[in-house]
Amino acid sequence: MASPFLVFVCFTGLITAILSIIFGCVALAKRVGKGRAIAGIVISALSLVLFAIVAIWFWNVVQECAQLPSPMADRCFESKFPWMSGTR
Repeated sequence: MASPFLVFVCFTGLITAILSIIFGCVALAKRVGKGRAIAGIVISALSLVLFAIVAIWFWNVVQECAQLPSPMADRCFESKFPWMSGTR
């Protein structure tokens, strides 16, 4: 259940989502906690979809800004990710 929140913390959400799907499938195979197993699998699958969307968006932004000359690339990154600017 932590996977949706951990999607934005490096690859932690990806790892927990994959493990949750595996453990959910094991629980279904053993016929233990069927409702919770299905809920865990569904939420983890949605987390993987969310991770894929965020990763593709981030990759597109990085590719767009990386093609610019250095000072312009810095401004591009700062405009796309305002929390990364050097000023606090």
